[in-house]
Amino acid sequence: MLLSKIERIRSILRIMYYKLIYRGRFSFPNWRNIYIGKNSQLSLKRGAFIKIENNFSIRNDVFFNLAENASVIIGDGVFINNGCKINCQKNIILGNNTLLGEYVLFYDHDHTILKEDRKNRFVTNSIEIESDVWIGSHSVITKGVTIGAGSVIGALNCIRKNVPRNCIVKSDSEMQSIKNA
Repeated sequence: MLLSKIERIRSILRIMYYKLIYRGRFSFPNWRNIYIGKNSQLSLKRGAFIKIENNFSIRNDVFFNLAENASVIIGDGVFINNGCKINCQKNIILGNNTLLGEYVLFYDHDHTILKEDRKNRFVTNSIEIESDVWIGSHSVITKGVTIGAGSVIGALNCIRKNVPRNCIVKSDSEMQSIKNA
């Protein structure tokens, strides 16, 4: 009991720290319903922002890396498990009640293929995760993807194309409607 209270106080201090250093670029309606675990980090470049609705929880070792003018919008009731990484050059949306397993990775960009431009040039496209989506551990979500509401992404998948509503993705090439699962 005492340890959980101490960890809650540490979470509140982390929240207040990020609120202070990022001012209006890290916004949420109520700090009482937000939990940020140990060793989790937010890195927001100039003009980038994170907007959190309510009832948001991230476990330990989660990392948000937002480039200049990038945005991450997080809906109500979102849970992000240990070790997830959200790398954003443009825009990522996590809908209400999204659940992320451990070590899920988001990349809304990749590098250009031209050798002389690889270091500083990115090809970007937004990622949208609709409401009530569960993404299994060690999955990778790539640029330009929309995952439809009510879908489940099995562990160890690399999602490179859109997933319709109410689908189960068992492997990168196998999608099945939940009605038929």
